[in-house]
Amino acid sequence: MRPRSDTVERRDYSNIQRRVIGGSLAYVKQCLPGCRYQTVELAREQVAREVELLQRLACWPGLSGRLGLQTVLGYDVTNGTITTAAVPGNLLSGVLRAARGAALRGTCVRALYLAGQWLRVLQTLPLDDSVPRSTASNP
Repeated sequence: MRPRSDTVERRDYSNIQRRVIGGSLAYVKQCLPGCRYQTVELAREQVAREVELLQRLACWPGLSGRLGLQTVLGYDVTNGTITTAAVPGNLLSGVLRAARGAALRGTCVRALYLAGQWLRVLQTLPLDDSVPRSTASNP
């Protein structure tokens, strides 16, 4: 049986597809050479940087639990792809759209609070190499 695939987002520089892989929902982002990444090499470098950043952030204790990160299931620098596990819940943009024109309700306030907490933790991270790197190898 072929995995289901749906394009979620298409931009000049990347495509994101929703796929069912091994019975679980995942997202595959492909960086494309184009306006942002002018060459194939730049698109590949972007994938390598994104994977390294996600692996480094995964080791940071403040970004766990509800304030977690995307889990990298796999990546292919040569083809410019990163596969991540789907994160359960609603998109913040959807929560805000649903609350538009109405008083902020519990769900919206909670979503804004968690987004703020996540940004607070992210903004306190050191910019040097003191953030440990994940020892996970490319699956």
